[in-house]
Formats: sequence, C-alpha cells, structure tokens
Amino acid sequence: MEKIIQAVRIRDKMLQCRKSAKFLKGDKWNSEFKYYKDIIEAVMLKNKCDELKAVILLHELKSVQENGFLSMMIFATVAEILEPEK
Repeated sequence: MEKIIQAVRIRDKMLQCRKSAKFLKGDKWNSEFKYYKDIIEAVMLKNKCDELKAVILLHELKSVQENGFLSMMIFATVAEILEPEK
C-alpha cells in the first residue's frame, strides 16, 4: 500500500511540475515540450527503458541535480507524455 501512496505522490508532483512549466513557458511550452521529449526518448532508446526509468537516469546527472528548472521541465514533459492534458 505504501508503494501505491508513493506513486500517487510522485504523479501529483509531476503534474504540478507540468502546470508550473506551462505557466512559466506560456506560448513556448509546445516547442519546449518537443525539445525535452526528444531528450527523454533518446534516453529511453539508449537504455531500453520506459519514461519513468529515463527520468531516474536523467536525475542521476549532476547537471540535472544542480538545476531545479531543468528538473522541473523533465518531470513536466514526462507528465505530458504519460497523461496528455486536453
């Protein structure tokens, strides 16, 4: 049960990141989304993994760990991939 609660919390944080990213990027969201989606898909292809594992791998990079905005954009993009907002 604890793992389900943790998964729900992670999902909620990712959706919050998407909301914030869309607000901050405004009209540029679509092009930013495409840019980060390409990166995530490249990580998935290289590592033969799904989106969530790609997020974990990207967050192991020091450059991502040190850049909160980059981290938010990665989470926001994965949220949009997994649960597209209509």
